[in-house]
Amino acid sequence: MEQLGLEQSVLDQINVDILIDPEPLSPDEKEDQREDESPFRAEMAAVLGIVIGLIMYFMVFLNGYLIMRSTMEEKINRIVEIMVSTVKPFHLMIGKLIGVGAVGMTQMLLWIILIPLLANIITMAFGISLPTSDPAAMSGNPEAVGDDVLASITSDLFALNWWLILPLLLIYYIGGFFIYSSMFAAAGSAIGDDLGKAQSLTWPITIPLIRAMYISIVSVSSPNSTLAISASFFPLFSPRVMPARLGFD
Repeated sequence: MEQLGLEQSVLDQINVDILIDPEPLSPDEKEDQREDESPFRAEMAAVLGIVIGLIMYFMVFLNGYLIMRSTMEEKINRIVEIMVSTVKPFHLMIGKLIGVGAVGMTQMLLWIILIPLLANIITMAFGISLPTSDPAAMSGNPEAVGDDVLASITSDLFALNWWLILPLLLIYYIGGFFIYSSMFAAAGSAIGDDLGKAQSLTWPITIPLIRAMYISIVSVSSPNSTLAISASFFPLFSPRVMPARLGFD
């Protein structure tokens, strides 16, 4: 092309980044009622599902492990023998679950409150605006593609249905916490002076968590697949798989 005498500005105009504006093709909605989706909506929902799923995994696992350690230490130090003389074992276990669960709930509520607050403070402090991206306009102005892509990603993040995602996230955390923490407490009550038994007793508990993590990764790419839907109904998988699907409505 240089031998043909084309100018460099013409060559630069050939190399243009183009964004495709997807449109939903659901037959259940009329064309004028369909929501205009951004090119990054699916990617943002996938990233959100992976991040939320990892948070749920670590919160449920770590809090359940704390309950197991507490139960194990009380049994080894014979503290539980004194405690069960005044309270029933069932009440003792429920008290542990509610206490540690309340700590985890407080931590998640602080994240839910502080993260949007910090995002608003940063937005106001640096004067960041959130314009609506227009793929047609971006294709005609290559210099603005980077800024418009960032604006589109940010607007997609704020456009997610947070009023549905956040309450459901708390509900699934509570359910997953009580299910797995009860099993961790049972494992802790079965451990004696030999701490090496802890690993063998916790493996049956961690296997469903790990398997649910892999299912959630698949669910991010296909949130309405048979595997994702069936795993969402299974109690041991649901607290880990369903949060990964919340970003896809």
